[in-house]
Amino acid sequence: MLLQKGIVTTRRRIIITGLILFLVLYVYVSWSGPAEDISCHYLETNDALPSADDYSFSPPDKSIFFHETSCRANLTSRQSCAIESAARAHRDFQIHVLFSSPVSEAALDELSLKQLTIFDNIRFSRIHIVKYAEGTPVADLVNSGALNNTQWKISHTSDVLRFLTLYKWGGIYLDLDVVVAKPLDYLTKNWAARESDTAVGTGALAFSRDKIGRRIAAATIR
Repeated sequence: MLLQKGIVTTRRRIIITGLILFLVLYVYVSWSGPAEDISCHYLETNDALPSADDYSFSPPDKSIFFHETSCRANLTSRQSCAIESAARAHRDFQIHVLFSSPVSEAALDELSLKQLTIFDNIRFSRIHIVKYAEGTPVADLVNSGALNNTQWKISHTSDVLRFLTLYKWGGIYLDLDVVVAKPLDYLTKNWAARESDTAVGTGALAFSRDKIGRRIAAATIR
């Protein structure tokens, strides 16, 4: 009799545990939402923007980079505000907005992009990620398709590209939600924004082209 009760109790515990695990998984999947699509990153379609993959793209030391890694092929008003703030605060810098998706002539005529063309220090370019990563420490990662096998494809691609860009060119990287209130060139050549007392953020970074900056860039990307 005691043995039967013990078996029943064990079965109930297994059932309850299974239900709890099912609910946790259901909530996780529901909150995570559908997998993101970055198929546009691999399109070879001719678009309206010059390529940042070839040798003609040669940004100066004083450069600020933004990466747009969604397949929207445009900018939101908030993103435009962030880019404009950087351009206004750094008149002697080139502001590079790098799109991972094709951008059409029609998109360039839309307000969010067109209003930024009044600034002579803002440049729009297109990245083809496979070619952009050639000859760098992340080439194998990109070619392996690993960025397509994550739930957060857009943000993880952005993580890779920000460090790859600073590895290739040096300069300053800013997230597209960072609004600049005053110039950043008074800071030291290499810096990162503190996220908390125990963590360094990646939303604002600067790696120089000198020996120290190259060592930091190489270490972070590896």
